Amino acid sequence: MTAKDFIEKELLPTIESLAESHPYSAFVLMAAGTEFLGKAMRKDAPWDDKSNHGREDFNAAIEKLFPPIYKQYDNDFNLYDKLRCGLLHIMLPKDGIMLHQKGKHLEEEKKLHLSCQAYLDDFKSASQALLENQDYKDKVEQDFYDIVIDTEGKPSTGSTY
Repeated sequence: MTAKDFIEKELLPTIESLAESHPYSAFVLMAAGTEFLGKAMRKDAPWDDKSNHGREDFNAAIEKLFPPIYKQYDNDFNLYDKLRCGLLHIMLPKDGIMLHQKGKHLEEEKKLHLSCQAYLDDFKSASQALLENQDYKDKVEQDFYDIVIDTEGKPSTGSTY
């Protein structure tokens, strides 16, 4: 499976499904997925690069693929640390970030209220921008990951990177 296939057939459909039924889980995947989109933009590094560029990858995606307001949110609230690291390391956004299922993003009283639906819409647009950008075509069309069904019909995974 290429990274493009992974985005289109696995990542986006899963997040879309979760956004309605389990928005908190959708936020976790979108935070990780934002870093993934940034990693796809780094042509000089393999998918399993161990050099710890998570912050750079996340911030590159925010800056180049998401609407400009996200750059402002990052400047004001440090999205990498408070959203991405909070959700991925302790399953909680850190101080100053509030999560909501519906509505629009809103800054209020030194807090950023993020809407799952608005983030999903922007994440889908960012994913599409990545996939349409010829500069990243080689990386997103590389073999990324295989999903294998075992003899009992249970999915298992195997890396191809």
